[in-house]
Amino acid sequence: MTHSASIIRLDQGLKKTSLGEIPVDWEVTSFGEAFDFLRTANNSRADLNSTGEVRYIRCGDIHAKCRPALQCELVEFPRIDSEKVQGIPHLKGGDLVMADSCEDLGGVGASIEVTNVDEHQIVAGLHTFLLRDKGGVFADGFRGYIERIPGVRQWIEKSTAGTSVYRISKESLSRVPIPRPPLHEQSKIAAVLSSVDSAIDQAQSTLNRYGLLKIGLLPVLLSGKVRVE
Repeated sequence: MTHSASIIRLDQGLKKTSLGEIPVDWEVTSFGEAFDFLRTANNSRADLNSTGEVRYIRCGDIHAKCRPALQCELVEFPRIDSEKVQGIPHLKGGDLVMADSCEDLGGVGASIEVTNVDEHQIVAGLHTFLLRDKGGVFADGFRGYIERIPGVRQWIEKSTAGTSVYRISKESLSRVPIPRPPLHEQSKIAAVLSSVDSAIDQAQSTLNRYGLLKIGLLPVLLSGKVRVE
């Protein structure tokens, strides 16, 4: 990482909001004000295959991704035949796909910002919300971090219902407030956090390689098949 901590302005004034204290030049919007809620598919697993023309993002696929940005060209999704999702809008770059339910309270509202859609046909599936920015409210790269904002996370969790499975309704999510930094600051925040995510990915890749190396060394070293002088 090369980003300087000087971007943090400790002397800036704060104001009190429904999300707690935020910088005075930040605004507060809500999911309902900032995003259009688009139709999602409700197909069962039986409708999915590996040869259909359309890729299908399930609620479980969101929970399986630990990064806020989903690069569509790098991920293989289940597929579905196009006639089974007629009328369902295809994803565009910058769309936010959010899980509406989870057995774990912390998983409700988990979301990914879709990037590099290109020519791919992709729909959001069962138990998801498809949120599309109404127009320049949030910067590309920032949307995927919205549900990770502590105040937003708290609002989502207290807006859920259920016991064994937690869910949040469209109406409840629409009312959840979101802090909105100026667009240029959103872009800088996203760049810093993205660079950290990239560093984590690289470190994890290195860790995985050493883990495989150790697995290979253990049997040959501990059995004496390879001697160490």
